[in-house]
Amino acid sequence: MTDLPNNMSTSNMPSNGAGGPVPAPSVGAGAVPGATLGVGAPAPLNAPAGAGATAAAAASARVEEERKKKRKRRILIIVLLLLLLAGAGVGAFFALNQPENLYDDGTLEGIAPNKTQAEIQAELNRVVDESMFDISIASVIESTDGRTGKAYIENVPGNHYDLKVSLVPENQDDPIFESKLVAPGNYFEDITFAYPLDDGIHQAVAHFTAFDRESHEEIGAVDAQVVISVGESTEGGDE
Repeated sequence: MTDLPNNMSTSNMPSNGAGGPVPAPSVGAGAVPGATLGVGAPAPLNAPAGAGATAAAAASARVEEERKKKRKRRILIIVLLLLLLAGAGVGAFFALNQPENLYDDGTLEGIAPNKTQAEIQAELNRVVDESMFDISIASVIESTDGRTGKAYIENVPGNHYDLKVSLVPENQDDPIFESKLVAPGNYFEDITFAYPLDDGIHQAVAHFTAFDRESHEEIGAVDAQVVISVGESTEGGDE
């Protein structure tokens, strides 16, 4: 029997319980599958074959999906812009083709205040024959500044027609005043001249034209002689 070295004892030796040495571990029938000896980590037990290719395909699919979303957003923006442009075009068309306001917005509703109470009541009770129309204007239109005047131009309530009125001084080609349509029961008290008149007395012609209230076709016309007094206080009657 060989003597043991001084620094060793049987208690430090590996044992298999029977007094013999413990055999070194080996890969065999009892070894854990996938376990390796040596340097390095064990490979995953359930790693699928071709995992890298699958991940690449998924990334490619995500990129393609993003592209589709961006394309849809661009198409949606283009459609919205086209709708906005179309809406603006339609609005502009209707705005440009909106029928012009035919009636004068400078009139007042009611009966001209230069009439007496008895004249006003008689006017309200009167019905004008449909084959005729009445006109009403101050016989003397007074102006203190040559730019405006009190004319009391009226389409009386009993008329069946709309009226247009123009006022042309003698020796002038252009009207000093010209209205749009005036409905029955409406009047002008003050009018603004298209150009100034000098102080003095000016003869003028008031031209009344009647129009059908529905078709706006011209029915007839009549003239009245009036005076425009500028810068002077002149007493005058009314028609």
